Amino acid sequence: MDPAEGRERKLARVEAAVRIVRMRDLRDRMLGQTVNFADPAWDLLLDLYVAELRGPRLSVSDACVGARVPATTALRWLDHLYKARAIERIPDPRDKRRVILQLTPTQLGQLNAFFDALITSSSSSDSNPNRASIRPEG
Repeated sequence: MDPAEGRERKLARVEAAVRIVRMRDLRDRMLGQTVNFADPAWDLLLDLYVAELRGPRLSVSDACVGARVPATTALRWLDHLYKARAIERIPDPRDKRRVILQLTPTQLGQLNAFFDALITSSSSSDSNPNRASIRPEG
């Protein structure tokens, strides 16, 4: 893959991830008063993925804010993701009180594959007029 193609793919992945984050924000603002849409593991992974590709990396406290749940719940989910080897904790070299989070190489690869498949399926479904709709039969 040439460098320009790699940059374009990275940009497409970031744009797709940011669109999902914005959609979730909009959904929570418009529908969240009556329904709790909490999905902290996914929210944490999305935020960490965008930070990984676009920068800057997130501290634990930054990640907790983006999780859309109470801090204690976010910390439990971060611990779960750490134990599942989805994220790594790295001491901040400039501030020993802070811990920086990053995706493990394996998790980053899985999210890259997910967003590549999402981008491919979105572009192929847009051009396929015979694509089945997602409506219940009846």
